[in-house]
Amino acid sequence: MKKVTFSDLQEQSEQAANTPRFRAHRNLHPELSDPVQRLAIAMEPVSYVRPHRHPHTNLFNVGSSARAVTVCPPVIS
Repeated sequence: MKKVTFSDLQEQSEQAANTPRFRAHRNLHPELSDPVQRLAIAMEPVSYVRPHRHPHTNLFNVGSSARAVTVCPPVIS
C-alpha cells in the first residue's frame, strides 16, 4: 500500500488547479489491471462531476479534506 501524505495532497491540489477540469488523480494500485483500483482524486471547488453511477462496480469514496455538495437520487424500494 502506498502512503499519501498531506504534502502529497497539497501538491495534487495545486496540480488540479492548473488543469481544465480542475481535477488530478494519483493511482495507488501498482497495475492498471489490478482488480481493486485505489486512487486519490483532488478536485478544486469549481470542479463539477455530473451525477452518474457505475452499476457493474463496487465503489467506496472517502473524503479526506473536503467541502462538497452531493446530490443523490431518491432511493426507491
